Amino acid sequence: MDELDATGFEYLIPGLLPKPWTLLVHADGGTGKTAMCQTIAKHINRGLPFNMHGGLVHVPAGRVLWLNGDQNERILRRQFKMIDAGSGIKVMGEWDMSWYRRFCKYQKAGKYDLVVIDSLDGCNDSNPYEENRREFALPIKRLARRNGVDFPACSIIIIHHNTKEGKFRGTSAIRAAVDETWNMRKVSLDELMSLSLPINTRMVTVEKSRDDREGQQMVFSLLPDYTYKIGPVPETETTVKFDTPNQHTLDVLAVLRADRKAWTVAELVEHDEVGGEHRKRAIRYGLQRLEQQALVERCDPPVEKKHGRKPPVYYRATGTNVPAGFRKGEVRNIHRNSVSTGERAVPDCHLADNGILSTDGFVNSSDSSTPAGACSKEQDLKAVDKRAVDKTPIVNESAVPDCPQADDGDPWVNKQIDQNAW
Repeated sequence: MDELDATGFEYLIPGLLPKPWTLLVHADGGTGKTAMCQTIAKHINRGLPFNMHGGLVHVPAGRVLWLNGDQNERILRRQFKMIDAGSGIKVMGEWDMSWYRRFCKYQKAGKYDLVVIDSLDGCNDSNPYEENRREFALPIKRLARRNGVDFPACSIIIIHHNTKEGKFRGTSAIRAAVDETWNMRKVSLDELMSLSLPINTRMVTVEKSRDDREGQQMVFSLLPDYTYKIGPVPETETTVKFDTPNQHTLDVLAVLRADRKAWTVAELVEHDEVGGEHRKRAIRYGLQRLEQQALVERCDPPVEKKHGRKPPVYYRATGTNVPAGFRKGEVRNIHRNSVSTGERAVPDCHLADNGILSTDGFVNSSDSSTPAGACSKEQDLKAVDKRAVDKTPIVNESAVPDCPQADDGDPWVNKQIDQNAW
């Protein structure tokens, strides 16, 4: 044990992408593997915060190397420009996985934090073995095993394609050579509606992991500004949560995110949802993992709990809460003709009948041709002076009493909503 490297992991994206690390992302064609990796590269290249499990975590700016063997370079440049990935990403075309010494040379010179290989098939033209042979995975195995030894440590993401049946393509030695594999798939329309997910959402399942994350499902949602948010699959009435160490760790993180105070192990043991004496060891383990992943940090105890004796260790969640966005769902069903200019907000209701507007000074003349109930022009001008009339619109903020509902049953009519204010 003493001979092993004791250097800790550094996380490019807290809780998601450590280094040194080798990640393989595989999916069907057109699922969005390249787009997801480009967005991750954008976050790291520009140092943009990442929405991780409901909290905006800090992402330190780093250097990115993109090894291309799958796309036309002009298309690749257009994709990076469209998402505003920044100008610092280094792109090398026509790359081959057999160029190990060349890779070491470039990595020593550039010290890149993230390296993306797009794709395993496109960058293996010179490999004499077919994908179903174990020897096909030798270049991957060398990169993963010597990461941080022959060249400066980095996170390597390898993009891979599925078979036409939607299964992992190639020898199992490919999966065995990397540290983690993600299976990415599109989300059906029924799933999007039942889980209330954005339309640009992909489901990622961790299939193999050397960080104890097997089976974890994550939802990647592309936001309008071409950044990503990631979180667990939303729970429904039929959701079954297994009491695994990884799930319990995520539950502890949710507690720390919901109440952003300083927590101790003893306080978490007393918590109704994640606590219990039988879970004390699990809480310690979970906090250790979250601290290593830079999702929680140690902090000073509250002022009221500072005593003369040595205080216990306090933890708090890193990052900031995600601000709640404007939801359009509450105003989508407003009828376009519910309230309009020149129309009374509530039909068949007179302000005068409810004592809101006095009718003193308005006299109806039976001799005139003016209809009953209207203002006669034949009245004495002293009775009503137009210049003295207050033309400020009367706003009745409360519901108008004794007024019938609209004929069309629109619930928005009687609320007197000014549509021009939206």
